Amino acid sequence: MNHDSLKNALQEGLMAEMDSVVLYETASKKADGEVKDFFVQRAEEEKSHYNYLLDLYKKIDERDMSGWQGIEKAEGEKPYSPVISDDFLKRIAKDQILFSAMSTAALLEIKSVDFYRRKKEEAHEPVLKRFFASMEQWEKEHYETVLKIQEEAKQFYWDINRFEPF
Repeated sequence: MNHDSLKNALQEGLMAEMDSVVLYETASKKADGEVKDFFVQRAEEEKSHYNYLLDLYKKIDERDMSGWQGIEKAEGEKPYSPVISDDFLKRIAKDQILFSAMSTAALLEIKSVDFYRRKKEEAHEPVLKRFFASMEQWEKEHYETVLKIQEEAKQFYWDINRFEPF
């Protein structure tokens, strides 16, 4: 993978992270309590991802890719895992905007997983393969959390909304 390809990949990653930041921040303004805390924390994680990618993007021309060390994401960051209580799920389910935000978040996260998986497969340099694999895992952890919330809130969503004609 040459410098231009890597820059393009990082730019795409930056745009995806910004989409997630905007989604989570917007949802947080509609929520309260533990649901608001979840969206705020998730926005902060996405900002962290964005800043990490931006830092790498700015340093691309300063390094010879064959000698990159430490490009893999910093270990130790654990994604925010809320305590998923029935109350948390009901709050998501009863608000169409929040429920839709979870659906959209799941789509954004799985899109990111697929993107980083493709970039990992395209990379020839072992350090870039490890980097894209770590980013793929990072996004996969987010996807699994959001999907679990969405799936568990679904029954409450159906019970609360009754789905009558307009």
